[in-house]
Amino acid sequence: MSGQLSSARSYTSTSGNTSVPVSSSVTPSGSSAVSSSASSTIYTAGKLGKRFDALVKGKPRYDPALRRAGDVFFHIIDDNVGHTNMTTSDTTKKVDSMDGSGVRIVPLTMDSRNAIVFRFHDAAVALRAAKLAEGWANSYDTATKKYGNEGVGYSGGPSLGIGVTGRVIGALMGSSHFGKGAKARLLKYQNRTGMKPRNVICSEMCILAFQLSMAETDAGFIKLDAKHSIPTTFFKYLLNEGKNHWTIVARR
Repeated sequence: MSGQLSSARSYTSTSGNTSVPVSSSVTPSGSSAVSSSASSTIYTAGKLGKRFDALVKGKPRYDPALRRAGDVFFHIIDDNVGHTNMTTSDTTKKVDSMDGSGVRIVPLTMDSRNAIVFRFHDAAVALRAAKLAEGWANSYDTATKKYGNEGVGYSGGPSLGIGVTGRVIGALMGSSHFGKGAKARLLKYQNRTGMKPRNVICSEMCILAFQLSMAETDAGFIKLDAKHSIPTTFFKYLLNEGKNHWTIVARR
């Protein structure tokens, strides 16, 4: 089942995976090659669609030897930027935020989506961000096959189980500019145990985890309002404003 909001900044969710069309062409700014020795398979054209082939041309597969905590990867669905994820400190797993579960940790083997993987220049900050996001995860009960609610949720509003919630609509309508509102929310979270927001969409989770793991004056601080940054906004930021601090290292 899928849902869609049609607007200049459209949002599509397919089985809980947020997917947003890229309205302008993307270029491989800031990307750099990774040695093919890290992987047995190098990307060839056609897997991710024409908009993204140039970004990952010659990049290795995101195999275990290449993974690093805090890597951020975006699903590419039907030539669109989609759901945002982060590799955990246990690099066999990822942390994300989904409608129906909120923030969760799952094995990477459960995610078969094609994706583009970005890496932050500072491994220590990336590790802190990964561990912070892990601390927001809800527990999973194997008996009931349900997630708990002790962690961070996906949305405070009603949900149809398709990813389009009040918080998603709010993200679409607000400005992604890093201003007073964004700074005030960061200060609020910093004063909470575990620096936990109450609810986050997938891209918001990744952005906040990094912002709360460093000072605003640090090199590479993400200058986005996390609450109003959908996956495509974050993706474009890493390619452009963030190009000196983020590198495309692989594809999935």
